[in-house]
Amino acid sequence: MALLFGALNANAFYGQSLNFQHYSTDNGLPQSTVYDIVQDSDGFIWFGTEAGIGRFDGLKVKTYSLADGLAGNNVPSLFIDSHKSLWIGTNGGISILYENEIKNFTTANGLSDDFILGITEDNDGNIWIATRYGGACKFEGNKIIQFTLETGFPSDKLTDVMTDSKGNIWFSSADKGIIKYNGREFIIYNQKDGLLSNNATTIYEDKNGLLWIGTDRGVTTFNGKMFFNFSPKEGFPEEEVSVILEDAHGDIWLGLYNDGILRYDGRKIFRHAGLESDEIRCGFLDKRGDLWFGTFLGGVSRLPADWFEIYSTYNGLADKAVYPMAQDDKGKMYFGHYDKGISVYENGYFSRLTTASGLISNNLGSILYDSHKNLWFGTLSGITKFGKDGIESYNRKNGLKNDYVLKVFEDTKGYIWIGAQEGITKYDPVEKTFTEVV
Repeated sequence: MALLFGALNANAFYGQSLNFQHYSTDNGLPQSTVYDIVQDSDGFIWFGTEAGIGRFDGLKVKTYSLADGLAGNNVPSLFIDSHKSLWIGTNGGISILYENEIKNFTTANGLSDDFILGITEDNDGNIWIATRYGGACKFEGNKIIQFTLETGFPSDKLTDVMTDSKGNIWFSSADKGIIKYNGREFIIYNQKDGLLSNNATTIYEDKNGLLWIGTDRGVTTFNGKMFFNFSPKEGFPEEEVSVILEDAHGDIWLGLYNDGILRYDGRKIFRHAGLESDEIRCGFLDKRGDLWFGTFLGGVSRLPADWFEIYSTYNGLADKAVYPMAQDDKGKMYFGHYDKGISVYENGYFSRLTTASGLISNNLGSILYDSHKNLWFGTLSGITKFGKDGIESYNRKNGLKNDYVLKVFEDTKGYIWIGAQEGITKYDPVEKTFTEVV
């Protein structure tokens, strides 16, 4: 039962192509592959690229490179510390930029590896770095402390590092899953504990304290006790996740290494187009609420915070409480309400579908647009189909297991599955017959 209802939730939407603002070398970026983005206390946006870093003031980009004193030109990671210093992780060590002065640290100064993939600050003001092949290092005052396989650290192949709201340090690794440091010991969480894959690519904490872990096989969450692995049944692809980001509205954005961006609103997964490149390398939410995505060879794209369009009763929506939603092949949107029927949005205007239009009930539980262009409306009194042959309604009297319909789903063979409060019924659209499953 649980697995089937997971499948019933698998409806994914293809969202609109978003109106991104694009920046590339034509706008002054040092290079069009952007690996990291941060914002300093003065509002400047900094980009880490394959040819140094760029500082964007809203109009122009000022660049810094190896020729200006950076430890390396390839910059996978950036971090602003509590003292307003910019830490620049490069392929040749780490650079610290403060008041236009650059100070470099490399393996010659005590780093375990020169390729820096992640940087964070703990609650004591110490800076932790994650390296590509040398484990981790901690800058503690004037000391650099190495955490490597030789010193007992679990992995030498780190991919990211972050500090959570409780002060724990989290590392993602390419071979051992994720590693937590609580100030006393390192704790490993991997596939044996429920993690989707031991190849963890990035780690992020949302506003509710939930950890999101990107892997080479998709995304998983961790609440401190158990993992939840998202799968294609929920609309999530089994692809490498390079970016996890929460926006000002609480939606989670996923950047895929080779396949664009996804947005998860807590119920549905949306795929959005509009980027110059679908190979996503980093993401950032700035102080205004704008979203920034850095790509491979496509520069950086910015999505203004006001990209959302809010629709409510004053726009013509029948009720503020919206339960199921669906979209047909012409882009028409259907919003189901508890006792107000359906609001239909098309070309900037709302219309209504109710019992007067042929619905069996105005209390909606689910909406499906099937492969034959039929609309199925699951209600608390049965199900109604709007199709080319007209309007048909079904309930307990003519085949349903139960009238209280919660989910409607079409499988790959064209069968319609109807999940009700007291069981599941399968509908054969060719034979026009119902079969009680559970």
